[in-house]
Amino acid sequence: MTGTTETALPHYGTGTLTSPCVRADGRDVVYALQVPAATRVALTVTPLSSFDVVVNLVTDAAGCGNPAGSMTCLAGRDVGSAGAAEQLSFTNGGAARTVLVVVDGWAGRDFGAFAMSVVFQPILVGDTCEAPTALAPGAPVTGQSLVGFGDDYPSSFSGRCEFKSGVDRAYQVEVPAGQRLEVTVTPTGFDPGLSFLLGASSCAAERCVAGTDEAASGAPERLTWDNVSGATQQVLVVVDAPQSSMTASASFSISATVTASPPLVLGGATCAAPAALDAGTFISTTAGPSSQFNFSSSAGCEPTATAPDSVFSVTVPPSSLLRATVTPHQWDAVLNVLGSPGACGITLDAGTFGATCLTSSDGPRTTSVEEVVVRNPTATATTALLVVDGHTERDFGTFTITTEVVPFGSLAGDTCQAPQPLLMSGSLSGLTTTNYFNDVETATSCSSFQNRGADRVFSIVVPAGQQLTAVVIPNGWDASLYVLDPMACGLTASCFQSSDSSVSGAETVRFTNSGATDRTVFIVVDSYSATASGTFDLFTSLTP
Repeated sequence: MTGTTETALPHYGTGTLTSPCVRADGRDVVYALQVPAATRVALTVTPLSSFDVVVNLVTDAAGCGNPAGSMTCLAGRDVGSAGAAEQLSFTNGGAARTVLVVVDGWAGRDFGAFAMSVVFQPILVGDTCEAPTALAPGAPVTGQSLVGFGDDYPSSFSGRCEFKSGVDRAYQVEVPAGQRLEVTVTPTGFDPGLSFLLGASSCAAERCVAGTDEAASGAPERLTWDNVSGATQQVLVVVDAPQSSMTASASFSISATVTASPPLVLGGATCAAPAALDAGTFISTTAGPSSQFNFSSSAGCEPTATAPDSVFSVTVPPSSLLRATVTPHQWDAVLNVLGSPGACGITLDAGTFGATCLTSSDGPRTTSVEEVVVRNPTATATTALLVVDGHTERDFGTFTITTEVVPFGSLAGDTCQAPQPLLMSGSLSGLTTTNYFNDVETATSCSSFQNRGADRVFSIVVPAGQQLTAVVIPNGWDASLYVLDPMACGLTASCFQSSDSSVSGAETVRFTNSGATDRTVFIVVDSYSATASGTFDLFTSLTP
């Protein structure tokens, strides 16, 4: 059809437009468009003279705005210059509805005749969050294609959604209360993003509860989410792909499992009223509580923001250590540990002052697992207060917290306080760092890495004037190796010598005792990756 804005008035301009509508200060005309259910609209408006045409799609008459109101928009388009056609796409995944098409001009001088074409295209099941494909837990689906699906959820910068610039496909899984959902997508020929949402309206608004795009192209993506709401939730799963990686042969398989979540424990609001934790694994959330702590980067604490936070307490028996890990579910967590309510400081003007932390953790990535070790070498039990907080004010949500209390020396070489002694040169085979923990981290000057993996500590006496040579041979994982002073062992260790040059091969270090007396040093087998561990062989040699 054809029409014109030349004889119209400029009803809808900059003062009434909100995203995703685009600027349109010229004269405008409005058309009602009846869109069938499960249909995609392809709309093209071509100016018949040299003016800059704009097309906006509005929900209904009530949302059409006026000088005192604002537009309730579904889509908008103005990418061409004067005389260029504009193409707009809108997907109606729900029931039949009427929408309004506003043909406008970019500026007051932009008006004239135009031609408009409308094409209706039926959409496939799963094309939108309003009509997702049902995904049954325990029933993997293979050979899934993205051909024929639309780009309904464009690139996201929300921090939790992993929407891409290419096509996407939606699934739905029912997750009962107290259950954990895990979805695995295995792609062929592209690099998918994977996102979880609650409710179809969350898809357009980019309000994801979790998202991931960690793996390389062609590698599986896995995402988990715990239902702590107390009621069954219909979780939407969106598989998305960047347009640059899409090919006609791109496909994927998808599977879901639903298992019991760890026990739910809600944290306390203050250090004076923490939630007590036994040893074990628990699920919790910081969504809902107010911000009680805003730590500064001082006195051993990691800085936090005005995000919600929760406090837990763990009793550490005599001559034991506490290992605590916090795994945030797609948000950036910070873990600070304090020894008493008085060490938590005071809150004043949205800041926390006077806090003194025993230890803390804030990994380099948004989804980093935060891990701390608290040692109690005394003969009486102590209490550790764990404050789970957010890196920015937007960082909050569910997380898994695991605590373990271990007597000193229960694992050979697990800590700097109880190293495994090497009484002579030679080879040890079949050793492992599996089930060990991250008790030693190095300054980046050691090997250019912080070494956040599980580690094992050995002690050896190097006679005066002799050289120690140590070689670690890992069995299919990325090991690092360093020699350090026993007094420098711990989460801020500095090295005499270090090696981390191979991805999965052997690492070698040498240390010469140039002093006049024998010297005890520590050999540490570690990894830069927080998730790397495995079996290894260790060779040591002492030579003049």
